Amino acid sequence: MLRHIKWSKRQTSNKQRSLDSYFKVARQAGNEETGDIDENSVAINPSPNESVIEAEPALACSENTPSTSSEILLSPIDYSDPVQFNKRSLSDEDRLKLLKTKWIPSSNSYIYPKNNQNRRYNKSWENDYSWLRYSPSQDGAYCSLCIAFQDHPSENPRYNEFVTIPYNDWKNALGEMRGRLALHSNSERHLKALEKVVSYYRFRIREGHL
Repeated sequence: MLRHIKWSKRQTSNKQRSLDSYFKVARQAGNEETGDIDENSVAINPSPNESVIEAEPALACSENTPSTSSEILLSPIDYSDPVQFNKRSLSDEDRLKLLKTKWIPSSNSYIYPKNNQNRRYNKSWENDYSWLRYSPSQDGAYCSLCIAFQDHPSENPRYNEFVTIPYNDWKNALGEMRGRLALHSNSERHLKALEKVVSYYRFRIREGHL
């Protein structure tokens, strides 16, 4: 039984690496004012017979250094806030906007609000988890892939974290074994969404929409 569990974990890890090899996010340093690291393009590593095609630069929405999330004023449809795409039917264009858009503070002096654990969201997490999207209106984190291709919600709140429920337990965000970011990234739900995103991008490329 133990051997089977170890084999299953190894199989999941290999599957994640295989999928990640098809879905890589290119990053480069932001402008000199902010020094932010931003996702500028989504590139799919094709099979040997295909060429590499990059998507357009990711969009960004900036705000003026508020001290709390309640002070952030969002437009009626602010595509930089992932919550705008939640709990509704998404068109192909909606999915593309969600995957290519993220909220970025206007300055590196921006201070994310503290939660009840006296912890804050850390933007550097986005360097390791390209799917991570911060919602300024919820002061919580979402997964752009799992929102873009949602499955049926569960009665288990933990299952719905990063999708219909914002994640904000910043204290337990990191850690290879128990960190919530790593656990979500390797979850079956996330891996299925990642497969769908890869297929979606390949279809858009074949149709000439990217």
